[in-house]
Amino acid sequence: MSLQSIRLWFRLFLVNDLASILFLFIWLIINISLFLAQFLSYHRSRSYFYLRALIYDGVSIARASALCLNFNCLLILLPVCRNLLSLIRYLLPRFVTQSRFRRFTIRLFDQHVEFHRCVGYAICFWSLIHVGAHVYNYERFIDVNNEHDTLAAVLNLLYLKSPESQVNPVGKVNPKTLGVGIMFGTTAGITGVILCLCLILMVSSSTVMIRRSFYEIFWFTHHIFIAFFICLILHGIQGLVKSQTNLQEHNPDICAPLYREWSTSPQCQIYPRFTGSKPASWMWLCGPLGLYLLERILRFIRSLQHVDIVDVVRHESNVIEVRFQKKAMTTPQPGQYVYIKCFVLAKFEWHPFTVTSAAEEDYVSVHIRTVGNWTKNLAKKLEKYPEDLPRLSIDGPYGSPADDVFNYDGVVLVGAGIGVTPYASILRHIRSSKAADNIRLRRIYFYWICNTTACYEWFAQLLQELEQELRDRIGFLTYKIYLTQWSMREARAVIENNPDERDLWTGLQAKTKYGRPNFDVDFQSIADEDWKTKQRREIGVFVCGPKPLAKQLQKLCIQMNDKSASNNESQVYGILIVFNSFIVAVELSFTLYFLHEGTIYSEHLCTPWITLNYSLYLLNILLMAWTSIERYLFIYHEQLITQYRIYLHYIPILVIILYCPLFYIGIVVLYPCQPVYHVDVYLCGGACYQFEQVLGLLDWVGNGMTMVWVTFMLNVILIIRHVYQRFRMRRMIITADRRSTWHRSAKLSVQLLAIALPYMIAWIPYCTVVTIQIFQNTEQLAYLLSTFFVYFPYIQVLFLPYICILFIPEIKQKFCILYNKIWHGKFVRRHNQIHAVVLRQNTTLL
Repeated sequence: MSLQSIRLWFRLFLVNDLASILFLFIWLIINISLFLAQFLSYHRSRSYFYLRALIYDGVSIARASALCLNFNCLLILLPVCRNLLSLIRYLLPRFVTQSRFRRFTIRLFDQHVEFHRCVGYAICFWSLIHVGAHVYNYERFIDVNNEHDTLAAVLNLLYLKSPESQVNPVGKVNPKTLGVGIMFGTTAGITGVILCLCLILMVSSSTVMIRRSFYEIFWFTHHIFIAFFICLILHGIQGLVKSQTNLQEHNPDICAPLYREWSTSPQCQIYPRFTGSKPASWMWLCGPLGLYLLERILRFIRSLQHVDIVDVVRHESNVIEVRFQKKAMTTPQPGQYVYIKCFVLAKFEWHPFTVTSAAEEDYVSVHIRTVGNWTKNLAKKLEKYPEDLPRLSIDGPYGSPADDVFNYDGVVLVGAGIGVTPYASILRHIRSSKAADNIRLRRIYFYWICNTTACYEWFAQLLQELEQELRDRIGFLTYKIYLTQWSMREARAVIENNPDERDLWTGLQAKTKYGRPNFDVDFQSIADEDWKTKQRREIGVFVCGPKPLAKQLQKLCIQMNDKSASNNESQVYGILIVFNSFIVAVELSFTLYFLHEGTIYSEHLCTPWITLNYSLYLLNILLMAWTSIERYLFIYHEQLITQYRIYLHYIPILVIILYCPLFYIGIVVLYPCQPVYHVDVYLCGGACYQFEQVLGLLDWVGNGMTMVWVTFMLNVILIIRHVYQRFRMRRMIITADRRSTWHRSAKLSVQLLAIALPYMIAWIPYCTVVTIQIFQNTEQLAYLLSTFFVYFPYIQVLFLPYICILFIPEIKQKFCILYNKIWHGKFVRRHNQIHAVVLRQNTTLL
């Protein structure tokens, strides 16, 4: 696997799965945190001291896993509340103005079914832990009956003293039996077994094979969740897990070692009393159960409403169009979908279909491709239209990724075969002059890829209408239709009729293209178009088709956006500004306080001050040295930098950022030497390792002086090389390309010199004085060093942002963008950005 493939895979991961992974990571952290918090609470609780004496930490594990079970049972129903998700999708654009955050959030809602599965797996896992812990507890409760003269034996017999002192809910069991009779005599035992059976049935019937082949089995067994939740609410109602109530009268920390002297010792005259814990599952489940109940009531009411089938149109390529009207139905917006149920075929089977009609039309239509058993049977039932029509039920509409089409400046719509259906309602909506004037959308690039000419029938008519109605809006709609397979008859017909003004198959002015689209060339031309605007233009790519096509377009979008990123030659300067800003915001405050007061506030602050100062300044020195090396390679070996960008750009920067703080934490904080700090001296006199000759000299020469002189020498070499090239150019005939290359190299070298100059002004005098001081220690040099030269490095810290703004246009543009964002609330950019959105079977990949 090549480096480019690894980088592209990583970018695809960020685009497709980052939102989901972050959300799942937060959800996992919450699960672990709840488990640990509940475990430690029961492990340390004095109320459960004697219960732990009987069953050890079995109670802690059982209660911790029970809390995680309640938390996940709270979440399991929320992802399947379709109306709730649609409401959030409807409200989100109205309250969230940042488009990236909105799309980030919408991706999470698009993957609600996957999250539902993850929560189901978590319920299985925590159930296994909970059952295992209670099996251990049950065995331990039984074994306690065989102990004598121990604290556990005394606790087991306390019920003879008082019923309130009973802590063991399990009596003595005949060793010749399995001992499960007592378990089935408790509410927790019966409901626990029912819960396990329900969970096994629901999980085993949720596999892909059963869902696709035996949907009714999946549907019916999944609704056992009603019994599951009822048993879960009743599971802890008996209160078998008991806690001590009289802690003040009977302190277990004192009385536990004196268990033989209870009732005789003056400190433990009263026996411990226990009470069962109250059930808590109902508090977790009432909210989601209420929401899901409202969801099902709303779906049931919708399913009872009468649906009038207005028309049934049979198209070629096994596609039927069903037009219907329904009272009290929310008008479907472009790109949304509905669920359809046919009572004759299956009373509980719902299938999603994209709405292909516009919101302005007086009917709702869907196009159904007859490829499965259900769709083929439905097509047979609709053949008798308008007589003997089957009863249909409609649920919806619900949102889809296509809702986001009108939040872009331009969109690329790619459909393959029947995958063109999500765009039918979008284009019909745009056809309305009122809608076209109000939406943000300014450019549409439509691609339709078909393998046979029979697919053109129903959608080509819509394109012809759009072509006529949008003639005045030049450049608004650009469409390209591709035919990937054709017969000899079709090829002969094209050759004979090609001179016609309109296409032979579609009747459009734009001719059908044969083969597959070259998206690389097309996307580049789209990104390079001049829209005569200074604002940033966002272009969304929507695709509904096979997975290979979706992946191809995703990769291409990332590569297109990476081109603008790879052309950013000033990225490392931005990193330098960030760390210099951190010095100003954090480290400089220590120095200013020291200069104002003449001392540091406390000796305890010396170690953090030294570590922070050394780490940040070494970070600046190393970054500047590597910037000089990288800029030299970029000027004279640009192909090398481009080919190995990860190894020569990202990895060195990452290593430097990690190395500096870790190195000084090791030798300042963890190194075994005794520091002697002076709070009235800058940096408290320095770290103790500096007084050791080998380590101190190695740090100073290896990390400090060497990197400063590397920066100095590379800048001198660049200047000499450019002067020499300029001298040679006077003696030969120079082409325009070579002259342009020299000017570009000179510009990059001047930028580097301008940035490196404050570093050299600050660090070369300081390094020179320190080096002389090491070999010839004098009071005058020590005074100059401690009074003046130690503050020289702040020169480059304070002047770097201004130099970057003056000499680097890219940095200046970033500052202008930030200024406009803060003071005017908007970004000003010129580059197109392309975002990929995938539509697949009315659900989303992204």
